[in-house]
Amino acid sequence: MRTTNMGDLVVTVPSESDSEGLRSKKFLAEAFDINSSSNSWPKLRITNVDSSLPQDRVLQGLISQNSLAERLGINIEGKIRIRGRMGPRGSPTTSWILEAHPLVWKALRDKGRAYIENRKCQVREYFTVPRCFKCHGYGPISRHCAVGRLCGRCGDSGHSRGECTARTSVCVPCTRRGIRCSNEPAWYVSYRAALKVAYSKISKNQSVEDTST
Repeated sequence: MRTTNMGDLVVTVPSESDSEGLRSKKFLAEAFDINSSSNSWPKLRITNVDSSLPQDRVLQGLISQNSLAERLGINIEGKIRIRGRMGPRGSPTTSWILEAHPLVWKALRDKGRAYIENRKCQVREYFTVPRCFKCHGYGPISRHCAVGRLCGRCGDSGHSRGECTARTSVCVPCTRRGIRCSNEPAWYVSYRAALKVAYSKISKNQSVEDTST
């Protein structure tokens, strides 16, 4: 059991039945907003995909042309989920972001390439940490922000970045937490902490036997 920086209480339970038991307690439901979360599957970015292909053909080509079921010896149905696409409009190629069962994810990532229709596509691990555009913190997104709008330059409230008179910019998340860090995004202490937490939630070590989800 732990508390987050936002003041939420996080309780880890050993099974879904225990989670249901907590949610069924009337006195808890009346006193708290109880939400459950589960680990997500890891994501991949597939580049150099023909922009004209619809989502279903991308998924079909990825599964059938790369013999995933045969290579892994499992039923692939439901084990790859398309999450979106990236890339400039008008380009002949695009990138797709997908979420995959850990076994499928590892097979595709280790291979580093996949064939979809008549193209050889690159496959890379894809991972990002959400950032709030109101308080500039890592983790919760803007619609769940409990802090409010802060200046992106100095971290104070009451004015925007364009109105800020501060001579130098700071890492807003680290400044709010009283932590000194470099002003280079890749070295933000808060970013690295959020990255570690988010990365730990991904079920990348699911066993070979657990292929039903």
